[in-house]
Amino acid sequence: MGDDEQRLVQSIIDTQWRLDRIPSLIAGIYALGRINHAEMFADQPEHLRVSLLETHILQTYRRDLSNLALQERRLRNHRERDIEELKSLQAERRKREEAGIKAAADLYHDFKKRQLPFATVPKRFDPAEFGFEFSMEQIEYQLALQEGRLRRVSYLEQFAKVRAAELRRERLAA
Repeated sequence: MGDDEQRLVQSIIDTQWRLDRIPSLIAGIYALGRINHAEMFADQPEHLRVSLLETHILQTYRRDLSNLALQERRLRNHRERDIEELKSLQAERRKREEAGIKAAADLYHDFKKRQLPFATVPKRFDPAEFGFEFSMEQIEYQLALQEGRLRRVSYLEQFAKVRAAELRRERLAA
């Protein structure tokens, strides 16, 4: 995960925290209004008194309640934009990783067949020597996936797991 993705995740978390506070702030405004205006409408029947008091609180604190509603809308829009941007960055990262693992798998395949265009071919393949940050298990799994696609197997994931284990045993036995 890159810095931009981490920044967006933190922004989404912070925004959600702010959104989660809004209902309690609204409830607090109404609770405070009930305390401050408890004696109002005392001459009215209870069922009517409750409605009148709630309406009075709404009118009295309309600006605060409207500001909270506006803030909530803005925060929701901000969070949605951050989520979309995060999804886009994640998709780009996955695309780069898929291209990288495919390149590493192709290079390892060529290495195994000793078809590398290097003057001296090392005895063991080390992905880090070629600038890759993938483990051998990831590369073997990718090779197995590629092989499964070429064979058009029905259960690609299962085939890849089994074949990757075989490739690992072959590598460790060598």
